[in-house]
Amino acid sequence: AEYDGSETWKKLLFSLVFYNALILERRKFGSIGWNIPYGWMGSDLKTAQMQLRLYLSESEAEGAGAPFDTLLVMVGDVTYGGRITDKMDKLTNKSILQEFFCTAVLEDGHCLAEGYQVCVGSTLSFVQARVDELPRDDKPRMFGLHPNAEISFRHNESSGLLNTLIASPVGIDSSAPSQGREAATDETPGTTTAEDPAESKAGEAGDDEATAIARSASAILSRTTSAPSLDLSAAHADTFAQVDRRINPLGVFLRQEISRFKFLRAVVEQTLAELDRAMQGLVVMSGPLEDMYQRLAIQRVPAQWESAGYPCLKPLGAWVQDFLDRIGFMDAWLRNGPPASFWLSGFFFPQGFVTSVLQMHVRETQTPIDELTMTSQATSMVIPHDGDFSAVSPPSLGVYIHGLFLQGASFTAELGEACPGVLFERFPLINLQPTPRSSVADEQGSAPQTYSCPLYKTSLRAGTLSTTGHSTNFVMSLALPTSQDPGHWTRRGCALLCMLDE
Repeated sequence: AEYDGSETWKKLLFSLVFYNALILERRKFGSIGWNIPYGWMGSDLKTAQMQLRLYLSESEAEGAGAPFDTLLVMVGDVTYGGRITDKMDKLTNKSILQEFFCTAVLEDGHCLAEGYQVCVGSTLSFVQARVDELPRDDKPRMFGLHPNAEISFRHNESSGLLNTLIASPVGIDSSAPSQGREAATDETPGTTTAEDPAESKAGEAGDDEATAIARSASAILSRTTSAPSLDLSAAHADTFAQVDRRINPLGVFLRQEISRFKFLRAVVEQTLAELDRAMQGLVVMSGPLEDMYQRLAIQRVPAQWESAGYPCLKPLGAWVQDFLDRIGFMDAWLRNGPPASFWLSGFFFPQGFVTSVLQMHVRETQTPIDELTMTSQATSMVIPHDGDFSAVSPPSLGVYIHGLFLQGASFTAELGEACPGVLFERFPLINLQPTPRSSVADEQGSAPQTYSCPLYKTSLRAGTLSTTGHSTNFVMSLALPTSQDPGHWTRRGCALLCMLDE
């Protein structure tokens, strides 16, 4: 009886059920599917089905067409969107649902995805039989994703398995042999017992592991202590130059970043020195030190460093090198003055840098900051963060930033489909330009079409909800030119990242 109704009802019901299945299965692709994996339930589908029946019946009774705008709000924003907490996920959900609640769905032979045609029939059993004939393999294109998303899915699956195996406690339980030796000694006092070969090997393996960890900790400590000291007294005259009788905002931002890096380095050096003393037996091996020992053994960043540091998913070796690179960039800025291009990924708080650029423009032009917004313009220069910037001159307006990676697409002069097998593409330099809001509003009608591309600190994309309403992993949105519908890139999960995981 629930299936009985007009042909429009049957087509939209099929689209609704297909949409429900798609958003649930899209979770398997990780952050490129959804920033946060939401737990939609059967009750959500039931509620959406009741809403579809209600609003469609009212519309048909009035002789009007299907109320797509109402359905997009009630089903997309309320029923399913009510569970979504991430702002970018809300946009993705709305963009997906627009593909299923539209006039094209009511056309005969319309396909919701390649190989998935809208099924209608006189009975529900007929439709169920047709559904059983649909393709069993779910290709990424069906979800609006690029085929590279399948590679990401397989990589995430294998990485999760390997990380679980690595973190699993593996070893030889020596308690039983020890008890056996004690029993044998009690029965035959004065006699000696041969050493168990397996136990001997286990002891040698433990000694080798401890030696390797001690050597690794010593190497890291040596590298951090020999890194630049970030002495503010050695600053270039332009670094903390005054604007309007006050230190320029970028100089204030640099000073705050340096204090954060100094604190992190102090934590790294203190914990490494404490671990070395604990391994020598000079101090007690506390719980945090034991956890640090275990993490170093499997090449993971210690928890103390993570809590004092910045969001980063790199393994231990890459994390240390990245940390030293960041200190090197800060030292070069401190000693040589503001660079031609800023390594946005190297900051603790990149959002603060963007605000500082706006404040610099405010000081120089005496424009109220609430009348400004940050616009972006991509260049054709692709230079790694440790590359040569001698040929780059600062822009006439704003600043250059670099060090970003594009996921889910490629970029030349505009966004294009990603190359097969290329999951991340190094993005060219971007010119961040403080622009009056009135100018942006005036150019909206004549400006080229752009995609508001989100920029995240890590590939995890998810974060905690801050007071600004954005995720703490979210930095800003950058307008990238595109000849395709921006919703296409939203469904692709296209985003910019400050760093990779390796």
